[in-house]
Amino acid sequence: MIKEYQDEKNKLSTYIPWIAMIDEGVILNKNGTFQKTLKFRGYDLDSATIYELQNSNGRLNNVLTRLEGNWTMHIEARRVHSKEYESTEIENFTLKLIDDERKNKFQSGTYFESEYYLTLTYLTSVDTEKKLKNFFIEEEKTAENIDKSLENFKKEFKEIKGLFKDLFLEVQELSKEETYEYLHSCVSIKNHKIIVPEIPMYISNYLCDSDMVGGLKPKLGNKHMRCISLQGFPNFTVPCMFDELNRLGFEYRWVTRFMFLSKQEALSKLEKKWKATFSGRISMLKRVMMELTGDKEPTKIDEDALEKADEINTQLNLTRADILAQGFYCCAIVVYGDTSEEVDDRALEIEKTINKLGFITINETVNCVETFLGAIPGNIYNNVRTPILNTVSLCHLLPTSSVWAGDKWNKELNMPPLVYTQTKGSTAFRFNLHVGDIAHTCIIGPPGTGKSTALGLINAQYKKYPNSQVFIFDKGGSARILTYAVGGTFFDLGVDNLTFQPLRGIGILKDNLEEEERKMKSSKEKNRGIFSELDKQKILNKEKERAYRELEWANEWVLEIFIQENIELNQVQKTKIWQALELLATSEEKFRTISNLRTSLNDRELKDTLEKYTIKGALGRYFDSDEENFTFSDWQVFEMEKIMNVKSAVTPLLSYLFHKVEEKLTGPPSLIVLDECWLFFDNEQFAGKIREWLKVLRKKNTGVIFATQELGDIMNSKLFTTILDSCLTKIFLPNANAMSDNYSVIYRKFGLNEKEIEIISESTPKKEYYYKSPKGSRLFELVLGENTLKLIGANDPEIQKEAKELYELVGNGENFTRKYLDLK
Repeated sequence: MIKEYQDEKNKLSTYIPWIAMIDEGVILNKNGTFQKTLKFRGYDLDSATIYELQNSNGRLNNVLTRLEGNWTMHIEARRVHSKEYESTEIENFTLKLIDDERKNKFQSGTYFESEYYLTLTYLTSVDTEKKLKNFFIEEEKTAENIDKSLENFKKEFKEIKGLFKDLFLEVQELSKEETYEYLHSCVSIKNHKIIVPEIPMYISNYLCDSDMVGGLKPKLGNKHMRCISLQGFPNFTVPCMFDELNRLGFEYRWVTRFMFLSKQEALSKLEKKWKATFSGRISMLKRVMMELTGDKEPTKIDEDALEKADEINTQLNLTRADILAQGFYCCAIVVYGDTSEEVDDRALEIEKTINKLGFITINETVNCVETFLGAIPGNIYNNVRTPILNTVSLCHLLPTSSVWAGDKWNKELNMPPLVYTQTKGSTAFRFNLHVGDIAHTCIIGPPGTGKSTALGLINAQYKKYPNSQVFIFDKGGSARILTYAVGGTFFDLGVDNLTFQPLRGIGILKDNLEEEERKMKSSKEKNRGIFSELDKQKILNKEKERAYRELEWANEWVLEIFIQENIELNQVQKTKIWQALELLATSEEKFRTISNLRTSLNDRELKDTLEKYTIKGALGRYFDSDEENFTFSDWQVFEMEKIMNVKSAVTPLLSYLFHKVEEKLTGPPSLIVLDECWLFFDNEQFAGKIREWLKVLRKKNTGVIFATQELGDIMNSKLFTTILDSCLTKIFLPNANAMSDNYSVIYRKFGLNEKEIEIISESTPKKEYYYKSPKGSRLFELVLGENTLKLIGANDPEIQKEAKELYELVGNGENFTRKYLDLK
């Protein structure tokens, strides 16, 4: 130990190895070692098959066998209180009411989550260790040797990190700031941000800010502390044996320290162990009797000792073949409590959890402080309980499984998580749609299992993001009450007297020119500028560009009508349509109608086909108006149930409305929800188009949710591959028949394994949901407050009728919400 920096022996910092941070996240220790920490997350045990677990553990063992005798690792799984509920400033009364209910629930302090850390400590050669002790007093040559050792450590650490990245869902190095905070949390009961010191020295002194009282029942600060160790092992182990610890409802640190032995050391210790065990097959008394009687073979052999000797011999052979590695294993679970009684209860619960797995535990007393010190990353000598263990058994005892709590922050939006939900074992689950920059999602499940409720909550919580927009294509009015409550716009297509003029924007729009001129003049006045003819021309040119883009879209939209009508157009006819649209674009806005387009076409087949879409035909009421009497809001619902009965109107109408929605997507986070009606795009005409459309929306910060209850239609859908590839986030509703042959085929196509399908079959309708994405998987519950449930869970037609009457009486927004909740 470096004398200049030794503290008094009664200080905790004296026994903590950290001395200096000499590189990003790299700690130089007093014992001549370097250390660096990774944060990782393993797979969900609940959804993993036996084969997946065995395969994962086999790969992990292959990685561990590559580590040599100068490496030690501390793997820590810690249970911590879930992060404080994060939200935004919400002005809307109803949306704030919903969010406050969730905040009150999830900020109650009863939720926990698990975090996982891997610290690799590298013991340098004896010669280098001696030179490290003279780190501050010797010449440049010593510094060069240290730099060389450091570079070797960083190189090997990078290689090891790469190997671990292939094994776990997430692996990331701790930054300088994160390293300080992690190390501080290991030796302190205080939970706060750590300011990085200007001079990264004296780390143990800097971070140890909680006094430690030793004894049989020690304390750290004002917290009582207990340490649980393993004293005996069962006859066999299986992967993820300690996964149940991930579900405990209190904080703890579960630390596994493994000091790798070189191959030569391992073989030497195993051979000694084999000789001792093999000789134990004959008792000492028997040996004496054999010597006295001259017998060469014992009459009775201890079969257990012989069996154990055979096991050790097998390990010897596997170690020689580099299939196994060996090391000193140490397990410590550190738990705290405000009172001695509380910490004893928690220690007892930990012991019960482990004992039922066949292990023998000990609640440390005399060895408690040593156990605590041995659980500190970088401490490679403390704690005498270090049996030799092979890497296969070690893999079974490591925290390679996890109960994922979801992302703490939506990095893509730089906002709090979308929805806080609940999963098993006192764990909160933070639900997000985004995987990277992709928010496209599909929700799948049979009727009556909670689809509309989930959609309602997702929509309501999405609106907490500033300037966000939600566009819902609904079926059955499930979004009606919530729309009235938040002050959104609800259009019942096929019932409400709405008129559409799809060709209106193909030419110059005077309103656009006037609005742009008003904005520019206002800007000029603020900057004391003058609005000139040149400015006016720029505005006109910009509007011409917009009109031409709209003309191109209108041409595609009209051609799609002919495709839907099974009319195969030749090039001459396509040219006629384009020329007619160009001519129509020069007319006044009110004359840009389907009827006038039809009149301009000098082709009987074209005229006859379009007549159906004019005021003379059955669909004219939807497409042949000379004005549009609807406007968009940032919460817009199109009820599709009635219009879906007019099948020939659905595709062109949806295509037009999607186009209008796309015009509103100018950057703020937006969500488009397609509830069932997406099935009408299930044709060759739209399959490719939607694929491209989803790519465009992704770039416009927009997510699309596809929701369906018609599982039987999915298999042969032309959209299936598009949805499967585009929707990285998938939510599966409970389905008691999921294990049946008909349904299991569908679920397997969505990438679910047998265990996951079983989870879906056993989950509770209208309560549980199964989330799956490349980030992880989790069964979760929404945990709705009373008011939230009234606003998003009321799908009964009679209740909707009452809500509509109330809306017509008092209007929407806060007034509607107050009156509606009073009635319910």
